[in-house]
Amino acid sequence: MPAIVAPTLRTEPEDRVITAQRHQAIVATLTAGDAAALRSAIAEHYAPIRASIARAAQP
Repeated sequence: MPAIVAPTLRTEPEDRVITAQRHQAIVATLTAGDAAALRSAIAEHYAPIRASIARAAQP
C-alpha cells in the first residue's frame, strides 16, 4: 500500500529525519522512566507535523 499521509501533508525530507529523531527521543524517555522528559519529547514530536499541516493548508 503506498504512503498516503506524507504526500498529503507535503512533508519535506528533513521533516522525516526530525520525526525519526523525535521517535527515538520518546523511546529513550520511556526507557528512562522520565515522565517530564516524555511529555516534552511528545510535544517536540508534533512540531514538524504541525508545520506539514500548515504547508498543506496553503494554496
